[in-house]
Amino acid sequence: MAILDENDRAKPIIHSLGEELAALSEAELGERIMLSGTEIERILAPLTAKKASREAARADLGDQQAAVAASKSENTFTQVNRLLSFTSFN
Repeated sequence: MAILDENDRAKPIIHSLGEELAALSEAELGERIMLSGTEIERILAPLTAKKASREAARADLGDQQAAVAASKSENTFTQVNRLLSFTSFN
């Protein structure tokens, strides 16, 4: 049988979503609010980073799409000029 180190043990669940709260004291409720706030901040950090990354990608994609559109427009313009150079309107 393996001996578990203290760090290997699962942390006890302090709060469970939807748990009945009526039997808790004001101090216990305050502690849960504090812990919930800390957990919300922990979750918000990667969420904020992901949103910033998505917005940067959208901006970059927008720049790329604009460059592609300009390139297509330039290609069309070049093709029209090439066709016109072979055509005589005299």
